[in-house]
Amino acid sequence: MITINRFLTIKYPNKRFFQRRTWPFISSGIQWIISILIPVPYLIYLNQGCARQEQTPYWLQIYSFVIFIIVPLILNAIFNSLIFITVRSSSRRVAQAVAATTGPTAKINHSNSRDTRLLKHMLFIFVATMILSFVRSSSKRVHVTTATTLVPVANLKRQQHRDIYLLKHMLFLLTVFIIGWAPYYTMIAIDPSDDVLLWISMLLKILPVMSALINIVDLFIYNNDLRQYIKKQCLNRENHTMSRSTEQVISDTSILCLPVELHHCIFDHLDAQTILLSIRQVCKQLRESVSSYNHLKLKKVWPVQATLVQLTIRDCTYQTYCVILSNSSNLRTFVMNNCKMNDINQTVSSYSSKINNSAKKQRTSSDYTVYPQLASLTIGNCRLSIKDLEFLLPLTPSLVHLKLISHRFALDSIFDGNYWEQFISMKLPILNRFEFLFTYIDEKCKSCTGITSLILPFQTSFWLDTKHWYVTTDYILPQSKIRLYTTPNNVANNEERFATLTVSSTESIHRLLAHPRRYMPNDAEANTMTTLNLSNNEIEDNGARQLANALRDHQTLTILDLSNNKIGSDGAQYLYDVLRRNKTLMILELSGHRDTYCEAISAAVQLRNGKKISSINLQSKDIDDNGIKFLTDALSDNETVIKVDLSKNGIGDKGAQYLADALQNNKTLTSLILGIIDEENEYRRTKRRGEKTYDWGERYLDYRNQFGDKGAEFFANALEINKTLTTLDLTCNRIGDIGTAYLANVLKKNTSLKTLVLANQCKENRIGDIGAQHLADALKQNQTLIMLDVSGNQIGDIGAQYFADALQKNQTLITLDLELNEIGDNGIQYLNDAGRNNETLMKLRLEDNLGSNCAVVSAVIQIRNDKTLTKLNLQSKNIDDNQLKYLADTLLGNETIVELDLSKNKIGDVGAQYLYDALKDNKTLMKLDLKRNTSPYCMAVAAAVQIRNDKKNSEIQLFLGYIGDNGTKLIADALRNNETITKLDLSANEIGDVGVQYLTDMLSNNKMITKLCLGSNRIGDTGAKYLADLLRINETITELNLSHNQIGDNGATQLFDSLQNNKTITRFELDENNTGYCTAVEVAIKIRNDKTLTEINLQHKNIEENAIKLLADELRTNKIITKLDFSLNQIGDTGAKHLADLIRNNTIISELDLSENGIGNIGVRYIADALRDNKTLIKLMLYNSDEETNLIDDIGVQYLVDALQNNTTLIKLDVYVNKSSYGKVFGATIGLRNDKKLTELNLSRGQIGDKEVQYLANALKNNQRLTKLDLSSNQIGDIGTQYLAEILKENKNITELNLVSNQIADIGAQQLALALKNNKTLKELSLGGNNISNELQHSLQLQDTRFSFLKNDDYDDSESDSDYFGYDS
Repeated sequence: MITINRFLTIKYPNKRFFQRRTWPFISSGIQWIISILIPVPYLIYLNQGCARQEQTPYWLQIYSFVIFIIVPLILNAIFNSLIFITVRSSSRRVAQAVAATTGPTAKINHSNSRDTRLLKHMLFIFVATMILSFVRSSSKRVHVTTATTLVPVANLKRQQHRDIYLLKHMLFLLTVFIIGWAPYYTMIAIDPSDDVLLWISMLLKILPVMSALINIVDLFIYNNDLRQYIKKQCLNRENHTMSRSTEQVISDTSILCLPVELHHCIFDHLDAQTILLSIRQVCKQLRESVSSYNHLKLKKVWPVQATLVQLTIRDCTYQTYCVILSNSSNLRTFVMNNCKMNDINQTVSSYSSKINNSAKKQRTSSDYTVYPQLASLTIGNCRLSIKDLEFLLPLTPSLVHLKLISHRFALDSIFDGNYWEQFISMKLPILNRFEFLFTYIDEKCKSCTGITSLILPFQTSFWLDTKHWYVTTDYILPQSKIRLYTTPNNVANNEERFATLTVSSTESIHRLLAHPRRYMPNDAEANTMTTLNLSNNEIEDNGARQLANALRDHQTLTILDLSNNKIGSDGAQYLYDVLRRNKTLMILELSGHRDTYCEAISAAVQLRNGKKISSINLQSKDIDDNGIKFLTDALSDNETVIKVDLSKNGIGDKGAQYLADALQNNKTLTSLILGIIDEENEYRRTKRRGEKTYDWGERYLDYRNQFGDKGAEFFANALEINKTLTTLDLTCNRIGDIGTAYLANVLKKNTSLKTLVLANQCKENRIGDIGAQHLADALKQNQTLIMLDVSGNQIGDIGAQYFADALQKNQTLITLDLELNEIGDNGIQYLNDAGRNNETLMKLRLEDNLGSNCAVVSAVIQIRNDKTLTKLNLQSKNIDDNQLKYLADTLLGNETIVELDLSKNKIGDVGAQYLYDALKDNKTLMKLDLKRNTSPYCMAVAAAVQIRNDKKNSEIQLFLGYIGDNGTKLIADALRNNETITKLDLSANEIGDVGVQYLTDMLSNNKMITKLCLGSNRIGDTGAKYLADLLRINETITELNLSHNQIGDNGATQLFDSLQNNKTITRFELDENNTGYCTAVEVAIKIRNDKTLTEINLQHKNIEENAIKLLADELRTNKIITKLDFSLNQIGDTGAKHLADLIRNNTIISELDLSENGIGNIGVRYIADALRDNKTLIKLMLYNSDEETNLIDDIGVQYLVDALQNNTTLIKLDVYVNKSSYGKVFGATIGLRNDKKLTELNLSRGQIGDKEVQYLANALKNNQRLTKLDLSSNQIGDIGTQYLAEILKENKNITELNLVSNQIADIGAQQLALALKNNKTLKELSLGGNNISNELQHSLQLQDTRFSFLKNDDYDDSESDSDYFGYDS
C-alpha cells in the first residue's frame, strides 16, 4: 500500500486529492482493512483445529507463503516499474528544457545512457516495500528539476547520479526484504516436523524483526523531511523561529514555491522567446505566471514573419498594434479581443503637434504611416473615443471587413449613421463588410424615445442600396439598454432573456420581442407572443410610449403585466390611446403605480376585450372622476359584465355622470356597487351602546366615494332609460333628502331595480324624515323593489311612520333596513303595528335605534313572516323580561327555528319562565343559548329545552351554572323520560338536599344515566341519604362524584352501607367533605373495586381512628396495595392499634408512613408487637415535628428496639424529633444493619449526645459499607469522641466524618488524632465549630492534613431542623 501511495503521489503531483491530508489517512485505513482481512481464514481454521487438537492444514501454510511473499513481490514490481517510467519521462522533459535554453552545450546522450542503465537495473528489481521516505524526497527533487527550466547543464550529471543511487538503494531494500521474510515463510510452507527444523524455524523469526529494524533505520537516514523535523525539534527555543524559516527556504528550493512577483522579476532578465516558448510550456502554474506578465516589450523581439497571414490576440495596445503591422507584411486578418489602446492619446497629441510645427513644410507620405496589407480588422471591447477611432482606422485604408464591438457611456457619434456614411466614404472607400454592436445603458430612461431617430440615418440609399448593410436598434425594457447592431445578427447577443422593443432600418414598424431566441426570426416571435411580463422595472412614461407604439399592430398578445414600473398619467394615456383599438389583449396589469389612471385603464382594456368577464372588482383603487371616464367608455358597449364594484374610490358627481351615461347605453349590467358600510358605522353603533369608542374624525372620508344629490340625479335619469340594473349600492356618499327625492321619483315607475342601498351617508348630508317620506311614497307604487337599505341615517319617528304606512300597502318589499337611525319607541310601535298586517316583509332591521324594543320587533316580524328561518341570533340586544314575553308569545307554534341565541341580555327568572312555558310543546328547537343573562335559572331552561328536543345529545354539561334547586327540578323533569342522555354534570350549581331529592326521584325511573357529577354543591347528610337509597336499587350508575360538598360521617356511613352490595359503581368520589371519614369511604370503595391500585396516599386528609378502622378492614385481605401514607392526620393510639392488626395479618404492605399522627408509647407498642413477626415491611415513618404532640419517649423507642432485634427486612425507621433522644440513632442502626446499599448517613441536628454515640458506635463495628457519616450540630463531647476514635481504629471504610459544631474539646481531638495514625482510609475529618484550642488546631493540621477546622464565626446555623428529619441512603 505504501508503494501504491507513492506511485499515485508521484504520478499525479498536481491532483489536490493526493496532496490533501485525508489521502494518507485513506491509505492507512485501506492497509489496516487488508491487514485485518488476510488473517481471517488462518484464525478460523486454526481455532477449529486447536479445539479438535488437529494439525494445521498444509494449504493454510501455502496460503501464508503466497500472501506474505509472492503477492507483495508482484505488486511492488508493477508499481515500482510505473514509478521508473514516470521518473524517466520527467528527466527527458528536463533535458529538453535545458537543451532549449543552453543550446548544444547540454549533453542529452548522457540522459539516454542513464535511462538505459536504469532499465537494466529495473529488470532485477521486484519489490521495495520500505522506500517511503527516499522516494518522497526523490520526487520532490524531480518536481524541482521539472519546474526549473533555467537550471544549468551540471544538473544533468546530478540527475544521473541520483537515479543510479535510487536503483541501488531499491536493490538494497529488496535484498533486506527477501533475506528477512522469505526464509521464515518458506520454512512454514515446508511444514517442519523434525525437531531440528523446528528449532531452525524458531530461530528464523529473528530475521523479519531485523528486516523491520533496518527499514526503520533507513527511514530515519534517507527521509529528508523527517531529518529536518528532528533537527528543528532539537534546536533551542530561542532560535526556533529563525531556524524554521531558514530550513523552509532551503527545503523548498523549487521555483514553483516562489511568489508570482519573483517570477516576474526573473522574466525581466529573459527574452520573450524563452518565456513564451520554453517556460510557459512547463506546467500550468508557470503558464498562469507568464499569462499575467505584462512587461514584454514585443516591439523589440517581434520577428519579421513573412508568412503570418492571420493573428488573434487577447490584449493589444496601440504601440503593439503598430509593431505587429510594421513587421507582418503578409498579415491580412487581425483580431484583438480586448482593445486597450490607452497609449494612443499620447500618439495623437504628438501627431497633432507635429502637424502644427511642420505647417510651413511640404508633407510627404512618410509623415503618416499606413498599413495597406491588412484587409480585415476586428476590435472587441473597444473603448476608444470617436477621435481615437478617426486616428486608428485610417492606418488601414485597404480594409474590406471591419467589425466593432463597443459599450458606450453616452450617445455619441458612434451611434450616428450619417457620421459613419461620411467617414467610410472618405477613409475606407473599399470597405465591403461592416459589422458592429454598440450598446448604451440609459439609467434615467430619457433616451428611449429616440430609438426611432437612431434608426433613421441608417435608412438612406448608402446603407440599403449601395452597401446593403441592414441595421437594427433595440430597447431592452427592464435594463433600459439601447443596442445598435447590423443584421444578420452575428454580433449582438440573441439570447437576451428580457423583453425588447425592436426597430429595423428596412421598415419603421416597432416590434416587441418577449424572449428573443437564436435562430428565430423577429417576425415569428412578434407574431406568436401571447404573454409578456414586464413587472417590477422602471419603464416610466417614455418606456410606456415606446411599448405602446410597438403594440399598435400587435394581434396576438393577450396578457401584458406592467405593474410596479413608475408609469404616470402620460404613460397610461399612451397605452390607452393605442390599446383602445386592440381587440386581443385580455389582461393589462397596471397595479402599483402612483397615478389613478392606471387601474381604470387596466379595467377598461379588460372590459373591452374580455368576452367572458362577468364581474369586475375595482374596490379601493383610488379611481377619481378622470379615471372613471376610461372605464365608462368601455362599459357603454360591453355585453358581458353584469357586476361592477367601485366602492372605496374617489368618485364625485362628475364621475357619477360618466357612470350614468354608460348605464343609459349598457344593456347587460345588473349590479353597480359604489359604496360600502365603512368604519363609521361601527363607531356610531358602539357609541350608541355606551361602549368605549375612539375619536373618528374625518378619516373615513379619505377612502370612499363622495358624490351627492347631483350625482343621485344623474343616476335617477339613467334609471329612467336603463331596464337591466337590479342592484344599486350608493352607501357612504353625500346623498340627502333632495337626492333621495330624485331616486324615489324614478322608483315609482322603474320595474327592474330590486335592491337600493342608501346607507351611511355623510353626516353633512344624511337622509332624514323628508327623504323617508319620498321613499315611502315610492314604495306604495313600486312593485319590484325587494330590498331597501337606509341604515345609518337620521330618520326619526315621523319617518318611521311614513314607512309604516307604506308597509300597509306594499306587498313586494322583503327587507327594510332602518338600523342605526333615530327611531324611538313610538316609531318602533308604528312599524310593529304595520308588520302585523304585512306578510311579505321578512326582515325589518331596527337595531341600535333610540327605541327599547328594536331588536324584539325585528325578530318578531322575521319569525312571523319568514317560514324558512332556522337560526335566530339575538345576542347582546338588551332584551329584558317584558320584551322576552312578547318574543315568547311569537314563538308559540313556531316549527322552523332550530337554534336561538339569547345570550348576553337582561333576562331574569320571570322572562326565563315565559320562554320555558312558550317552548313547552315545541319539538324543533334543538339549541337554546341563554348564557350570561341576569338569572341563573336561564341556564336550566336552556338545558331543559335541549334535553327535551335534541334526540342526538348524550351529555349535559352545566358546570358553574348556579341553577339551584329550582333549576335542578326543571332538569329532572326533562330527564324523567329521556332515553339519550347518559352523562349529567351538575357540579358547582349550588344544589342542596332538595335538589338531590328531585334528581333521585328522576333517577329511580331513568335507566340511561351512567355518570352523575354533583361535586362542589351544598349536599348534606340528608341528600347523601337520598343518594344511598337510590344506590341500593339503581343498577345503571357507574360513576358518582360527591366531592366538595357538606356530607358528614352519617351521610358517608349510609353511602358506604348502600354500596356494600352494589356491583356497578366503578368510580366513587367523596373527598373534601366535612370529615375525613368521607375520604376513607371513598378510598375503601376504591380498594374494593380497583384491582390495579398499589398505593394509597391520604396525607393531610383529617383521617381519624374510625376512618382508619374502616380502611384497615378493607385492607386486611387486599393482596395488591404495598404502600400506605397516613401522615399528617389524627390517628392516635387507637388508630395505631387498628393498623397494627393490619400489619400482623397483611403480608403485602412494604411501606407505612404514620408521621405526625399523635401516636404515643401505647400506639408504638401495638406497632412494635406487630413487627416482631412481620417480614415484608421495609419502611416505617413515625417522626413528629410538633413539640406539643411529641408523645413517643425512650419507652416507646425501647418497644421498637426489643421488637426489631432480629428483624432483617426493615431498612428505614424514622422516629426522629420525639421525646426520645435515641430515636434517630436507633433508626440509623436499623439502616446500618439491614440496608445493604446504605453508604452515607446524615444524623446532623439530632440532639445526639455521648450515650447515643456509644449506641451508634456499637452498630458501626461490623458495618463494612458506610463511607460518609455526618454527626454535625449535635451534643457530642470528649466521651462520645472516644467511642468514635475506637471505631476509626478498626473501621476501614469511612472516608468522611463530619463533627462540626459539637462539644468536642482538646482531649477528644487528641483521641481522634491518635486513631488516625492507624487509619489510612479516612480522607477528611471536619472538627470546626468545637471547643478545640487554636494551638491544637494548628498542631493537628501540621501533623495530618486530613483535619479540617471551620471557624465558629463562619458556621451558618440558620437552617431549620425540618431539613434533617431522617438520614440519607
